[in-house]
Amino acid sequence: DRECRLESAWGNSFFTFHTQSDGVGAGERLRIAPDGAVGVGNSTPSTQYYKNLVVGSNNAGSWGITVRTNSANSGNLAFSDTDSANAGRYDGRISYEHTDQSMRFHTNAAAGGTTEKLRITSGGNVGINSTIPDGVLDLYHATNNTILNVKSGDSGSVINLIDNATRSS
Repeated sequence: DRECRLESAWGNSFFTFHTQSDGVGAGERLRIAPDGAVGVGNSTPSTQYYKNLVVGSNNAGSWGITVRTNSANSGNLAFSDTDSANAGRYDGRISYEHTDQSMRFHTNAAAGGTTEKLRITSGGNVGINSTIPDGVLDLYHATNNTILNVKSGDSGSVINLIDNATRSS
């Protein structure tokens, strides 16, 4: 009563993978289009702007990608512009570190590899150039005395510091 099949429409030059789970008929689950675009739960991945891998469609329900690792490692999404086989090939990455339950954002370092620039701790603290944020927002720069610029495009700039219901400017 279950069905799984691989189809190729030679006239259209695409591959599709179908599975049946509802007893009615096999539904398309994955498509590889002629331009190499891959759709998971999406039969028209080539119509998307970022089309290398399209997950989901406009159908109801939540869609996503899961990166699963054990509790001693990290899950990563890396960005690269070269095929070299060294750490310098990554210009940036987003990692989730299971060891301390933190989300980290890394950018390219001059020496190769990536350098952590932003961390969100499990408690919600955010560190920019700070790997151990002590407050809700922790900003650090080792060589620049200016670590925060607040700019406004109009003539009425205001910074509000609010402690409970007391307001001061």
